Amino acid sequence: PVIHNAQAKILRPVTASGHPSRLLDIGSGAGVGAALIAKTASIDHVVCIDLSVPALVEVRKRGFSPLLASAEGHKLPFPDKSFDIVMIDEVIEHLVDTDSIMEEIHRVLTDQGQLLISTPNLASWFNRIALLFGIQPAFSEVSFKKVYGRPGSGIVGHLRLFTKRALTAFVEDNGFHNATTVGVPFPELPRFIRPFDTFLSRFPSIAGGLVMRADKQAR
Repeated sequence: PVIHNAQAKILRPVTASGHPSRLLDIGSGAGVGAALIAKTASIDHVVCIDLSVPALVEVRKRGFSPLLASAEGHKLPFPDKSFDIVMIDEVIEHLVDTDSIMEEIHRVLTDQGQLLISTPNLASWFNRIALLFGIQPAFSEVSFKKVYGRPGSGIVGHLRLFTKRALTAFVEDNGFHNATTVGVPFPELPRFIRPFDTFLSRFPSIAGGLVMRADKQAR
């Protein structure tokens, strides 16, 4: 909810002419984020892509169109310029081929379309401190079997890690413009640290997470 509330605040008004507004959510889960953005932007048609059948059952209950598919290394099954908004939340860090998915997102967006992307921030304030003490950064891993070098035991499967600078350059090199980035807190920190983390999330370069909106065309 924190990520999607941040997206709703930086989203430009959708100005689709001659057709209903359309939203694509890649890696949608149960469609919670898509529901909020659809409400914020008065979206008429929502398509959600995910690999989880139970999640897509929930998507259908919301009245959205579910699609069981992988977004990586495949051409998205939509014509050019099919969507006004494409969301990819907490997904890009799991992909090996980040370039092909960005090319496809650019292709299926209308000329006035917007990309919404979110990902953990490798250069978060707590990761900077961890590295000073030789601790593996949060949400990074060296094995699919076990967590090494950092607290916790949950394997998250992150393969690509971004800083604000890297994410901005990556998005711009893939043909997007006017990137706007805000920071969000990292929800898995100990409770007593969370108020401090929330305060520091005002500064995207050191926030726990990054939320970005970018336009297909320069304005």
